[in-house]
Amino acid sequence: MNQDINTMIELQHLWDNVLKGREDVRRGAFALAAWEKRVQEAGDSVAKKEQDIRNLKAEIKTKELDLALRDEQMKKLEARRGSLRSEKEVTALEHELDAVKSDRGNLEEFLIEKMDVLQASENDIIILQKEFDEVSRQYKLDKMGLEKVIAEAEQYAEANSLLFKELLARLSPQYQSKFSKIINSKDGKAIVKLDGENCSGCNFKIPSHLAVEAAKNDKIVNCTNCGRFVYT
Repeated sequence: MNQDINTMIELQHLWDNVLKGREDVRRGAFALAAWEKRVQEAGDSVAKKEQDIRNLKAEIKTKELDLALRDEQMKKLEARRGSLRSEKEVTALEHELDAVKSDRGNLEEFLIEKMDVLQASENDIIILQKEFDEVSRQYKLDKMGLEKVIAEAEQYAEANSLLFKELLARLSPQYQSKFSKIINSKDGKAIVKLDGENCSGCNFKIPSHLAVEAAKNDKIVNCTNCGRFVYT
């Protein structure tokens, strides 16, 4: 077999390794990013619920102050009752008391409702915090493994890339540029086997006389469709 063909086949093998390493890096980085997103989302859920609880407590405190103010108003109105002289004044006082009692009743209903919401929110945050803690724990465990996979894949890709560059220099000069161009633009495949008379890179049937020449494995033959080097 032509030495350049042998070299190209070995170059293709090394480049396949480079692409595998790069793909493993990509997958590892994607998995790591997915974990980081899950942790971020879980943390955001806890933070949002905490803020909701703070807002709710502040609202409840404000309404409790309003309720205390209504109680104070009622006491003052009741204290005035003994000093009233006319039925008109008593009627006016009763109307004022009814209005304050109505406001107080509405405030009590509001507080009961909000206290139920607060209790539910405090139960929710316990669950959310547990979920965040579990996701964070699992992330830390997987992070170490993923970072190791990524580092090893980077080293593997780099080592094969260096071997590829060294071997490329031993390819006949007239083929180096074309081989490099094809391998960087044809899905990482610069040399492929013929399947009968069909290029396995693009499935195009090359002319019979070229297939015959390629079968001898002593001449350099290119697919007339995709330009890849072919061999049998």
